[in-house]
Amino acid sequence: MIEHTPIISPEFKVDEKVYQEIRKDYPLLGQKSEFLVRYPSLTDDLIGKIDQIRKDNPSQNDVIIWLDKSARPVSWFYRAFYDILLPKDDPNNQLKQPHHSYLNIDRETWQNILSLSTDESGVTWNNLPEQRIQDIRQIFQFYPEIHQAKIFVVDEVKNTGTTLDISTGMIQRAFPEAQVHGLYWMNNGYKIDSKSGQTMNAEVPLWYSDKQITGRLVANIDSSKSQQSVSLTQRLGRLFLSTRFNDGPDQAGLELKKEIFQLAYDVKNNHLPFVPGILDDQCGQETIEQRIARINGISIEEFIEIRRQTGNNYLRFIDLYQQKLKK
Repeated sequence: MIEHTPIISPEFKVDEKVYQEIRKDYPLLGQKSEFLVRYPSLTDDLIGKIDQIRKDNPSQNDVIIWLDKSARPVSWFYRAFYDILLPKDDPNNQLKQPHHSYLNIDRETWQNILSLSTDESGVTWNNLPEQRIQDIRQIFQFYPEIHQAKIFVVDEVKNTGTTLDISTGMIQRAFPEAQVHGLYWMNNGYKIDSKSGQTMNAEVPLWYSDKQITGRLVANIDSSKSQQSVSLTQRLGRLFLSTRFNDGPDQAGLELKKEIFQLAYDVKNNHLPFVPGILDDQCGQETIEQRIARINGISIEEFIEIRRQTGNNYLRFIDLYQQKLKK
C-alpha cells in the first residue's frame, strides 16, 4: 500500500485558469474539484470488488442490477471507466463487463409492505406476496441465464442499509440458485447534524436529492404509465421499473452523463489525474504501482511526490499534475 504524508507548500498557488477551465468543462462535477478525483476512485473500488468476486469463476452471464434512480449515474461511471481502470493482466483473459439492468425498489414502499422484524434477523419476507416475486422474474424472462448467474445489486450510498437488504432479499428469493451480492459505491459513515441533532450521511453523491426527481434521466415509478408502454418488459415491471419524463429529456441528467464520460476521456488521456480506489496487489500481473503509472502517464515516484505536496487539496493536486505533464 502506498503511504504518503501530506506536506502542502505554502508558496504553492493554484493557477486561477485551472479552476476556470474545470468549471467550464464540468458545470456539475466541477462544483467541487474533489469530485473529479474521488468519484473515479470510488468507481475503481467498485470495479475491483466486483471483479475480485468474479475472477475465480468468471461468467459472461453475470449481472449488475443498479438501484434506480440514484445508482443510475454510478452505472455511467462504471461503464465509462471500466476498460480504463481494469488492471492489465493477460489480454486474452480479461473480464468483460457484466450485463447491466435497473430496478427501482423504494425503501419506504416495500418496508411498509414487508414490515421489519423486532430482532436482528432483518426483513420479514413472509409478508411479501409471491406475485411480487414473480413480477421480478418476468422482468428478466428474456434473460434466463440470470438464474445461474452472479448478481451484484448496487446502491449509490449507504444510509440505513434497508434498501439494499430489501433489494437483495427480493432478488435472491426470485432467483434462489443465483449468487446475490449487495454493494455500495459510497459509504463514508455518518455525522450528527449540528442543528437538528439527527444522524445523517457524512457524504452523499452530487446527484443525491430527496427534493428533485430530475438529474438521473428517469422519473419515479408510475404503474399506470408503464401499463400503457409499448415495451412488454416495462408493462410486466410496472411496480419495479422507473419511467421516462413526460415533458422531454431530463437536461440535468443529460449534462451529468456527458460530464461522466468526458471525465473518463480526460483521465484516459492524462488531462486529469487518477487516484486508485484499490490499494493492494490483487490485480494479477500488474502491480498497483504499475497501474498508477500507466493510467497517469508519469512514474510512480512522480505521482507519490505530487500527492505528498498536495495532500487532500484536490485543485492543487490537479494543477500540479497538469504542470508535470506539460514539462
